[in-house]
Amino acid sequence: TGQRDETLDSLGVNYFAANLLEEGTNQYSANQMADQLAMLGTDFSISPGTDFTYISIDGLTLSSEKIIDLFSEIIFKPAFKDTEFIKLKKQVQSGIKKLQDSPSQLADMKINQIMFNEHPFAYPLFGNEKSVTKLKRVDIIKHFLKYYRPNNSYLAVTGALTDEIENKVIEVF
Repeated sequence: TGQRDETLDSLGVNYFAANLLEEGTNQYSANQMADQLAMLGTDFSISPGTDFTYISIDGLTLSSEKIIDLFSEIIFKPAFKDTEFIKLKKQVQSGIKKLQDSPSQLADMKINQIMFNEHPFAYPLFGNEKSVTKLKRVDIIKHFLKYYRPNNSYLAVTGALTDEIENKVIEVF
């Protein structure tokens, strides 16, 4: 899923959903998750985009079982905690205000508005001041439940794969 799945009334919802995935799950707080990933020496990233959201984790084969468990915990059981949502919302709102001081970014946004008119692509991935202000935690949860589904996803696993790893991936995903 990406910005293309948003409406003018839900601008930024995918950006928020994607960025809140790693901010805690049912089992781990954001700090605990970061500690778990760091202990395994993994590289975890989420990149929401216009057409799709890319989520990846990279680590040593030695830790593959635990990495698979953590990755599935992040993408299947996000907590979308209210405190993390409010914190991200404030950061985005500050970023939107900061944009007003950047002529080149304002020009880029204006070009997108001219090119895409009243389509979500006319706006930044994180939405605009109006959409971010009215965005609620429940909107993010609904978006997540609708679009972050296995039938709407591709899963690629690369590296030194064994039958054990393959079976674990099939079992979990």
